[in-house]
Amino acid sequence: MFTRGNVWEYWPVFLHGLVLTVELSLIALAAGFVLGMAVGLARTYGPGPVRLLCTGFTETFRSIPPLLLFFGAFYGLTYATGLALSPFQASVIAMTLEASAFISEVVRAAFRSVDRGQWNAAQALGLRFWAALWTVIGPQAIRVLIPPTIGVYVAVLKDSSFASIVGLVELTRAGLLVRETVGDSLTVFLLLSGIYFAINFAISSGALALEARFRFAH
Repeated sequence: MFTRGNVWEYWPVFLHGLVLTVELSLIALAAGFVLGMAVGLARTYGPGPVRLLCTGFTETFRSIPPLLLFFGAFYGLTYATGLALSPFQASVIAMTLEASAFISEVVRAAFRSVDRGQWNAAQALGLRFWAALWTVIGPQAIRVLIPPTIGVYVAVLKDSSFASIVGLVELTRAGLLVRETVGDSLTVFLLLSGIYFAINFAISSGALALEARFRFAH
């Protein structure tokens, strides 16, 4: 007979899944932020053809469901390139594409929210484009950028659970394996929910502190 106490005997399995989820998310979100920032700036300030290309990238990967991104990265890229991607590598690619698409839109909106007069003032001071972007426009856009970016991070972190469909034993998959072993679905699902809540709460709390610091500094 299965008992709820059996679940806690498998804490190393949950810990392994949690570490893998955090590692996967950190890599993908960091790469997604860099790529999203580049695409967002190109959409905002690039020449016409570049803006069109970057807009196509953003709209394409914003519209594809995460499930298809994971399948496409794992099976599609392997078929198209002949490279044998591991489940972890494919998951990083899928999450990076998802994060970058949404972050690029956030970046574009944040930089466009800065009043045009700020550009005029920077030009009047003799600042070149990149200097003005770095010293005048960027700091103001960052304050607008933080809250929606954290929202993207939380959503993408939760979507890391789709990595289980390509064979990666991240947190959700680890929980499902324990459930299949001990049969206590309720405890496993409550535990998984609590862990995801704790991670996202920590991210949101850190974002609020960072946002408050930027407001105080400026």
